[in-house]
Amino acid sequence: MKQRFPYPALLLAIFSLFLSAAARGQCPGTDDSFEDNDTCATPWPISPGVYPNLYTEKSTLDSDYFEITVPTDRVVMVAITFSNAAADTELALYDAGCSHLLDLSATTEDTERVFFNNTTGSPVNVTAHAFVYKNAVRDCNRYTLEVHIFPDPCPSASDDALEDNDDCASALSGVTGFFPDLFVSKTDFDYYAYTLAVGERIDVDAFFSHLRGDVDLLLYDASNCGGGVDNSLAKGDSTDSREHLKYENSTGAPQDVVLEVKIWGGSGLDCNVYDLSVSLSGAPGPIGTNYCSPANVNSSGLPGVISAYGLTDVAKNYVRLDAAQLPLQQFGMFLNSMATGAVIPPGSQGVLCLSGGIGRHSQNLLNTGSSGRFALTLDLQAIPTPGGNVAIQPGETWYWQAWVRDQNPMPTSNFTDGIGILFQ
Repeated sequence: MKQRFPYPALLLAIFSLFLSAAARGQCPGTDDSFEDNDTCATPWPISPGVYPNLYTEKSTLDSDYFEITVPTDRVVMVAITFSNAAADTELALYDAGCSHLLDLSATTEDTERVFFNNTTGSPVNVTAHAFVYKNAVRDCNRYTLEVHIFPDPCPSASDDALEDNDDCASALSGVTGFFPDLFVSKTDFDYYAYTLAVGERIDVDAFFSHLRGDVDLLLYDASNCGGGVDNSLAKGDSTDSREHLKYENSTGAPQDVVLEVKIWGGSGLDCNVYDLSVSLSGAPGPIGTNYCSPANVNSSGLPGVISAYGLTDVAKNYVRLDAAQLPLQQFGMFLNSMATGAVIPPGSQGVLCLSGGIGRHSQNLLNTGSSGRFALTLDLQAIPTPGGNVAIQPGETWYWQAWVRDQNPMPTSNFTDGIGILFQ
């Protein structure tokens, strides 16, 4: 006669151990340099930055906790990047001690992001928790952790100079050119109206910091204004810090269109500032060749960059310079020359990539604002030089660079890279 196994609980425990061992056999079991940070009681303190090649297993085995100090009136964004196909990894953000969940990101994508806006009036410690989803097929994964801290993008005085244009009925007509530091939020969209002639094209760019709120562009026929992506003529809805759309009127008759600028509904933050560029009848594209790249990193944590848009035909007299990835709320200007160089001026942390007779667009002193960028449309017939304003001639190559004040950490200055343009 077969005998019944006398210890069913023991049998179950052995079976569970077998399954656990099989599951762990899928994983290398190699902890990263931040261990042991497997519980909320033992989080690893980290500062803003990028931390690659971290390792986590299912929460009952080896999940990861990190402690971050958020200054007052600042927003923290924590992100993890990984292969979701390897194991579905998720991210949570708690207060210190993990008694309250502040934010959770649990998608099926390869990136998870969580946010916290510290409006308490004093520094706050928060805890980020990276872990493999309990029902994931595989028990472990490797990931890159990013932590960014920046000012609250939703100031109390938020409306911009082009308000009120908050709905289709109040869309602002005929806005073309470059407009910096515009404000948009989930409850305050911006609308712009245009009438396109037959064959006329509209090109739109929005520049912003994607970390501070996901800005999207939609272009509608006026009869379908506000109808969403499925009813739009064109869209810009990437995950980059620049959205672009273009549309050509091929209807055979004049067409009324409306541009909608909005914050994506799934964005972790509710608002942002953006720079808007709109051109009709075929937008001139990027021109020039960058050199002296990359520039030295400034207090934004990134190197400043310069770009140029427009036409190289001197007679058309349309060139716009754009400087980005600059320190916030700092003054600066564009410089020019017909010769390149490479020298670090006294008191600067950047490289001056011009030489010879350097002209200063000091009559156009600019501020980087809350977007960390500024732009200038040039008058090719009146370029400032040490000897006075001159007109650019066909066949000449001119070079530009942006200079900006900085606090990094002491008062200093920095530059973007340079750009050269051959005119015709």
